[in-house]
Amino acid sequence: MVAYKPRLIVRPFWYPARMTSLLGLSLLTVGCTIKEPLQVEPFETGVLVFDERVQPANVSVSFINRQTGLVRFPSPRPGVLATDIFNNQNDRQLNDKVSSYAEVDGKGFLVSPETGQIEIVESSSFRSISLLGGAEVPRYVVGVSPLKAYVSCWGGRTVGPNIAVIDVVARRLFNSIPVSAGPEQLVVVGDELFVANSGGSSEVGKTVSIINTTTDQVVTSLSVGDVPTSIAYDPEVNLLYVLCSGRAVSSSANGLTSAELVTINPATRQVTNRVVIGGRPIAGNPTNLTLDLKTKTLYFLWRGLIYKTTPTATSIPLTQPVETRSLTNYGFDPSTATLYGATTNKSAKPGVVLRFQPTGTLIDSISTEAIPTGFYFK
Repeated sequence: MVAYKPRLIVRPFWYPARMTSLLGLSLLTVGCTIKEPLQVEPFETGVLVFDERVQPANVSVSFINRQTGLVRFPSPRPGVLATDIFNNQNDRQLNDKVSSYAEVDGKGFLVSPETGQIEIVESSSFRSISLLGGAEVPRYVVGVSPLKAYVSCWGGRTVGPNIAVIDVVARRLFNSIPVSAGPEQLVVVGDELFVANSGGSSEVGKTVSIINTTTDQVVTSLSVGDVPTSIAYDPEVNLLYVLCSGRAVSSSANGLTSAELVTINPATRQVTNRVVIGGRPIAGNPTNLTLDLKTKTLYFLWRGLIYKTTPTATSIPLTQPVETRSLTNYGFDPSTATLYGATTNKSAKPGVVLRFQPTGTLIDSISTEAIPTGFYFK
């Protein structure tokens, strides 16, 4: 497949889609030689912020330029923040929350669990390419190659929990691989896919499924802690780190199960280490494990605060959070070693993105026109 290349003539991201044909016609009619330097598309590199509006209920996508902050409209209203780049490019809204986003061979995949739809866009321009339907409660997406991607799906009326397989070239779902209940985050290691199975309403998930990406068959599953939800992979040492969030059950002493950080060696398919987070069962569920490969630091969110640890730690205390601001979510930007926090605001702007150093020192804050829920760094 030919790799995606920037166009010689690129319309600004704020152009309506209907102007494309008129622009192309005028260029053919004039027949002039264009001498301007090549321009890159507006969203080649930067930070995507996924937002949710309450009234009207829909989703928007914002874009942060790492150097200058939010991209601004070159419009009659100077200074208006361009916080709805999908709508601006395609003249329609995303009507469902976005649970995850990934890019494969120049294409971006926006996963919407409630509608079961996966919107495919040009990753550098955010112009829509196609809309996939048929997935039941899709959650997370990951690319395997320029030809194939996987989506974890909780399942519903017609199919059980599964990993849906996307043909990236044909832009269609062509297979599903049954797994245990509540598949969440997934990571590709070599020719195998590792899937965290968090469980469902009637069972506590305790496994990580391993799928051969050539045959699309489940090879085996590994027992880990209760409710595994997120996975981080370190290719330099070839180790996987699984965050097991724990879950309230009546059988434990105080109604809770322990949250754990579990280490897996994917080469041997063995659990090599496990540490109880906080040293005991805790109220609340740690989530959203991320890894800074340069410093070998693991971050996670617990009760609105970010905590950090190292993969080799023998204990993970919950006494010193990275920062003390209550967040709804966070992300780690590996290119700048910057933490991005998502929180709500009581002012006219309902959301705020906080950027701060790994030490917790605040760098700046950016008000958004909707409530930020997640980040993607590119």
